[in-house]
Amino acid sequence: MKVKVPPTPLMCRALRGFGVWRVVTALLLALTNLPLAIAQNQSAAIEQYNRANVLLKEGDLAGAQLEIEKVLKEFPNVPEALNLAGIISDVQGEHQRAIDYFKRALSVRSNYFDARSNLAYSYSETKQYERGLLEFEEVLKGAPRHVGANLGLAQTLYKTGRFADALKAVNHTLTLSPENPDALLLAVKVKFQLKHVEEAVESGRKFRLMFSENGPQLAALGVVLLDNGQYADAIQVLKQAAALEGRDADVLHSLGLSYALSRKLNEAKSVFAKSIQVNPERAEGYLLLGLCYEMEGEFQKSSEQLRKALAINPSDSEAALHLGICLYKQGVAKDAWRSFEQALARQPNSIDALYYEALIRFDQKDYQHSRSLLSRVLEINPDHLGANFKLAQIYLKLGDKGESTKYLKTFDELNSESARRAAANPRIYAGSDNQISFFEQK
Repeated sequence: MKVKVPPTPLMCRALRGFGVWRVVTALLLALTNLPLAIAQNQSAAIEQYNRANVLLKEGDLAGAQLEIEKVLKEFPNVPEALNLAGIISDVQGEHQRAIDYFKRALSVRSNYFDARSNLAYSYSETKQYERGLLEFEEVLKGAPRHVGANLGLAQTLYKTGRFADALKAVNHTLTLSPENPDALLLAVKVKFQLKHVEEAVESGRKFRLMFSENGPQLAALGVVLLDNGQYADAIQVLKQAAALEGRDADVLHSLGLSYALSRKLNEAKSVFAKSIQVNPERAEGYLLLGLCYEMEGEFQKSSEQLRKALAINPSDSEAALHLGICLYKQGVAKDAWRSFEQALARQPNSIDALYYEALIRFDQKDYQHSRSLLSRVLEINPDHLGANFKLAQIYLKLGDKGESTKYLKTFDELNSESARRAAANPRIYAGSDNQISFFEQK
């Protein structure tokens, strides 16, 4: 039976790389001038505060933190300085420290709406959604036109799956700030979740026209389209983003993924090769190019790219897994087994590594070990086609026809369902393990 290339979460990871597009905006990171008393008495503190703000916007987080700490050393209870310290911590990913700073600012001035809105954002980022919603609502009681809080409320409702409420909230945000890119992009995402696909696509096209010269915004839209299966539109948007941000690996990777999902593998390979050329230190480009070759059955070429990815990032379990698959397909079982062991050392429940190691054990006639590995696969995914089929073979070789018949019956039932799904959706492979292509995995 034909066994397809197994799925991986790699593509999710590639898309997540677009966290780098998170911009420090005036909505989330609202700042005000330091109090008059400090301005009159401590010009040095004002300079340090302003310098921290500038360094934050330039992306020098360490420098910004150093400057704001100087202010707080002399003036530990100034709410504006505490708020800025919280913002810097939040952008650094130190969310609990950010929460502490925002709370300190609010303990000094309880109606400091920017700090309370920022506190709500930090709660949302740490998945404390109910707390975040309560804080956003508290802001809007006193400042109903606070754009950041309205947007944050909409974003948090979206994260909790309350899409209809999120759409109402984001539409209200857009009445306050009609050209707000974060709100416009969220509206597209919400409409996709509500299955208003035509509206979402149309909103995306309007967004593209509004931000036609903004590479980061176009890239963010491209990822949304890609994530929602609008590959043709995603390609056009991401090509435009790549023309503006041509050396950015994340833009190129998303464009390549859009081509790959459209089954345009030659175009995908060309984009990934360009990513490698301009970002030779990034392992992801080699990995994605290797996956394209693997899909084409070019296992030797795939192995070459995967080895390069591992040379840069030896702990990459995805590269190790797929190198093992390519080596197995080339008949190099010993080296393949080592790669699967490397992948399992970092992801002990990797179904694909377990499954392929079981195939190696089966080929070596080590049926007991193979059975053990396949049983682990079925503990994780009882509907795994390949594991059911192989277990049927193993029990037949072990002389247990009853168990063999049981697994073969399960395989036949699952295979029929897989064929039905494949006919309904040609993007799905009907391979023996009944999984979606790794380029489809979300």
